[in-house]
Amino acid sequence: MGLLIGMDNHDIVCEDVQRMYDFYVGTLGMQPAYPFVPEDEWFAASAGSTTLYFFKGTGAHPPRFSHDTGQNPPGIESLSFLVEDIHKAVAALDGKVEWAAPAEKWEHPNGAWFHYRFFYDPEGNKMAVSEAHPVRP
Repeated sequence: MGLLIGMDNHDIVCEDVQRMYDFYVGTLGMQPAYPFVPEDEWFAASAGSTTLYFFKGTGAHPPRFSHDTGQNPPGIESLSFLVEDIHKAVAALDGKVEWAAPAEKWEHPNGAWFHYRFFYDPEGNKMAVSEAHPVRP
């Protein structure tokens, strides 16, 4: 067994904590990990076993990434949320998120495949919903 056993959390610095809370908890349906106190200028919300922490930052938000990975600078490009059915997820989010591109399907030669669609959160961070079909040993 390796040193790492999974993902615990990701930190996201934002301009407007309340707007991000409304989007991630209200629109996407993530579960608050702790009671939200707007004056504290942070919150945490969970999806599955991963928690996203949002903190108030300073300065302007960097430009958002393109849906085309090959056009983006190095760095963490996006976060993907696992869904059971991509079509149901897209239908539920349609009109509530800004889609970056049409849904795409990626297939690996070993038989694994993923159906996903990128979108932007209110501050331009690139996210995705992804239906995963990995090959299990």
